[in-house]
Amino acid sequence: MIMMDYVVHNHNALCHTDEYEKYCTEVANTPAWGGQLELRALSHILQTPIEVIQADTSPIIIGEEYSSTPITVIYMRHAYGLGEHYNSVEPLIVTPAE
Repeated sequence: MIMMDYVVHNHNALCHTDEYEKYCTEVANTPAWGGQLELRALSHILQTPIEVIQADTSPIIIGEEYSSTPITVIYMRHAYGLGEHYNSVEPLIVTPAE
């Protein structure tokens, strides 16, 4: 709810009006998942960068103006039959074998 309030009140800073109206129509009338608009809003709300890792390109950082440790998500284009979506990830912590 906090993120949607941010998007509604700050959409001019996030995207052009025509893109925003198209976005609202898609979210209201389709099973669309969140995307770059939500990641940008979330970065601003948390004042934290978000690193997006994708299979075919270099990682991108959303919210580069923030200096804290980034949250990392992976962009899944066609995984598990779910369509395009983002998954959060955590760093792998390797413990020494005994």
